[in-house]
Amino acid sequence: MASFTVGDVRPAGEHDIKVFKNLMDDDSTWKKVFTKKETVVYVKNTENSPIQMVKVKINAVDLSAADLYDTLMDPDYRRSWDKYMVEGYDLCLVSPNTDIGYYLVKSFPPFKNRDSVTLRSWFQYENEYIIMNHSVFHAAEPPKKEYVRAISYLSGYIVRKTGPSSCFFGFVTQSDPRGKFPSWAVNKIAQIIAPSTVSKLVKAARAYPQWKAQNSPSIKPWIYPEQNKLAPLNFEDILSSPDFEMSAKDETEEIEVPEDASSTIAETSENLVDDDKGCESDKTAVSNTMPEVVEEAIVPQCAPGPAQRSIPIG
Repeated sequence: MASFTVGDVRPAGEHDIKVFKNLMDDDSTWKKVFTKKETVVYVKNTENSPIQMVKVKINAVDLSAADLYDTLMDPDYRRSWDKYMVEGYDLCLVSPNTDIGYYLVKSFPPFKNRDSVTLRSWFQYENEYIIMNHSVFHAAEPPKKEYVRAISYLSGYIVRKTGPSSCFFGFVTQSDPRGKFPSWAVNKIAQIIAPSTVSKLVKAARAYPQWKAQNSPSIKPWIYPEQNKLAPLNFEDILSSPDFEMSAKDETEEIEVPEDASSTIAETSENLVDDDKGCESDKTAVSNTMPEVVEEAIVPQCAPGPAQRSIPIG
């Protein structure tokens, strides 16, 4: 496992990068569960949670590593392709390449919206880009009763240049949407949703240069730190212990996933239903909406940072 644990507030260092790259590159302890063309999906059990770690690898063509990295980091562009995003903003700057941010995504009735607070570090090398994050606890964003606080144990990307217009794209995540979702259901759906999530990101990245040319093309604070106007971290805002019961179910969610829904969930996960369609029964509602909720938990935890919003500190 990576050296970070949930709640750690510090910039990622060389050891963290080494551990994360090993997770990405060493497949010997992972189980391959999906292969299609240039996309491979793996899963891995860990000791810290019943939620499995999921890894996706893809070799992308007609896409530069730089454009994919910018897509992952540009908060304004995310609003144009992320249909689940409700709001997001940065809370503070931990270091020139590390921040803490808040992110809220929509769910579908009867499930509550999910939110998260994560620390993210990013690194740019000559032919490689790395982004990784995990959940932390910040006094400015305590859990809200109308949402369920999702947990990112570890999530991140590695983008490597393989040619002028081609790149390797690796995605690792271990994220828990919590609420009334049992771990077996999250694990089943995550390994199906993950490659779809990566495909959406690749598609969005191919359209990024044209979009960016019309939208503040010179503003890239993830590359130019002097453009970042966030307030610095105040350690008095960091909580030393969780401000919610991490292992508890949210009993205010109206539906619990039934144990006999496994086959139905597997089928509907592969072909997500129309958001506007109604559900005929509680079981149908669970199987039809849960894939979207799990996808929401996967995408925001390790995808690009939210728009900046300075907050009072101290």
